[in-house]
Amino acid sequence: IEIPPDERDALAMFIALDSQWKWHPVAGVRTGLDYAAIAPTAAMAEIIMTPGLFHDLRTMEQAAMSEWARR
Repeated sequence: IEIPPDERDALAMFIALDSQWKWHPVAGVRTGLDYAAIAPTAAMAEIIMTPGLFHDLRTMEQAAMSEWARR
């Protein structure tokens, strides 16, 4: 898979945050990414967070949650 250069940071961040999902304690389903983990993860990955990158992360978050809801 070839990832366009302008999307590589967003994908890298999404993958780096793979263990940072919040879970509903009763239903046992993901409720979204833990946004408090985004800044430290970006810093460790040496990725500069921008509003556009945050928007891309939220878009991928919603797409993933929609896919999981179908299962």
